Amino acid sequence: MADRLEPLLSPEELFDYRQCSEGGVPFWLPYSQGDVFEQVVMPGIENDEPGLAMLFMHPCTMREGARLREAVTAVRVTFNDSRVLPKPGTWANRNKLMPLPDLFGNGESTYVADFMLLGTVQSASLDRARRVSQLSAEGRLILQQRLIFHLTRHAPSVDVLQEASHSLELELQAQTDWMEEANKRGLIGSSEDVDEQEVVFDEYMSAPMDSTGSEAEARPESRRTLLAHPREAPMVVRDVQRKIKTL
Repeated sequence: MADRLEPLLSPEELFDYRQCSEGGVPFWLPYSQGDVFEQVVMPGIENDEPGLAMLFMHPCTMREGARLREAVTAVRVTFNDSRVLPKPGTWANRNKLMPLPDLFGNGESTYVADFMLLGTVQSASLDRARRVSQLSAEGRLILQQRLIFHLTRHAPSVDVLQEASHSLELELQAQTDWMEEANKRGLIGSSEDVDEQEVVFDEYMSAPMDSTGSEAEARPESRRTLLAHPREAPMVVRDVQRKIKTL
């Protein structure tokens, strides 16, 4: 018997950013699993016509260092219904889809990411200026659970998924805070500036953190590695926040 999928969240809980958000989807926002983009050609799908596509890859595999890989996987996003479907139970058995209710914030439509329409796209086609939405941390857990269920008919609890992705979410939040502050300080005015700041952030997270011990030696583990340890993670978060104030 199949495990039960988590009920779908409301649009306000499912997304952190949509085009309807105040200021839209920030240009400097880090790429993340579940981001939806417009005007993306997916070779071999829908006659190569441009359309909506969701960045599919896990954060650990979508990047080489600070940059997206040249080729990444995406799933086609299509129109599903003219209403924002009110009942989460509507999606209980539709395991090939990730529902995206009120994707554009007009209160009138539901789109879906179709796991059957999976393909490889050039990361250059995922233009920051054409990003439609970004899922919340909770929304990404819903996406991951539905995807695993689609592939295996096993639905791990979102608590298990949250524990597995905790350090990744901490880093994503830290990077978002970093980029937001860089933007506020006028350090970001172009896509090249965004790329540069992402490289600086990646180098900071890849470097050892100075020890607070009496010997003042550098810790051999990188900040990124330390984020994976529950006892060390709060120290790393504080360290990054202090660094952000000095940008």
